[in-house]
Amino acid sequence: MDEVQRKAKAANFDSWVSYIRNRTTHLQRRIDKNLFPPTMTGTGLPVFPATRPDTTIAQLDVNESTARSQYDALVLTANGRRRAALQWEVNYTYARNWDDDSNERAVSRQMTLNPFDLAAEWAPSKNDMRHSLVGSVVGNLPRGFTLSGVVLARSGIPYTAVTGFDQQRDLNDNNDQAAINGRIAGRNTFRQPSFFNLDIRLMKAFHLTGASELQFLVDVLNATRASNKNLGADGVSTYGTPEAPVATAGQMLYAPSTARFGGPRQVQLGVKVLF
Repeated sequence: MDEVQRKAKAANFDSWVSYIRNRTTHLQRRIDKNLFPPTMTGTGLPVFPATRPDTTIAQLDVNESTARSQYDALVLTANGRRRAALQWEVNYTYARNWDDDSNERAVSRQMTLNPFDLAAEWAPSKNDMRHSLVGSVVGNLPRGFTLSGVVLARSGIPYTAVTGFDQQRDLNDNNDQAAINGRIAGRNTFRQPSFFNLDIRLMKAFHLTGASELQFLVDVLNATRASNKNLGADGVSTYGTPEAPVATAGQMLYAPSTARFGGPRQVQLGVKVLF
């Protein structure tokens, strides 16, 4: 990992510029080793022969260490303080995260479109977030009140359009990428919606005795009621075929629950005693 860092100082203000690069090889990949080379349809879909090299078995899925990834990021950080009344911090990251296999949640599934053309798998990782912004602020108000907030905003992560059934004759319906506008859509060529979450806290503190303090808290989670809908953990969407399309193709059908970060707006009241 290479990092170049520059720090500029001013009164009560700091800023950093950092560059991060990470290259990883020999990552896990799962592919079917019992296939003959395919023929390509007019849309670019590989279709495999009905027979297999070893006719005594069907699939021969092998886990091997041939995948790779590369991450590059420019990170901008700034923080400041205005006496005892206000302090804040902002972190922005512009990143590019590519790989040729993203299977940390699907290690038992074979997602490669064509095992004979692994170079075609090089594409944005399922975790590729081009823009990410994190900010926090704490302000001390009159009469013992404190107002604080934390915001997280990021651009949408990629997803793959799949048909949802086996049209390649490889007994695998996980890797059949859909034909869109007459061509097979590449791996992770579409983007899910962006994510936004703002949490706000209002606190009123009362001094008791010695170092003891009584705090009344009001927390508002996801204050803007951002829906934050997505396609779920595997990041794929079933499109079907032009002849039999799926009505929900590309639609974001899931959202975080109340137990998840970025879930529906919640208001929580609390009392805390410090001693």
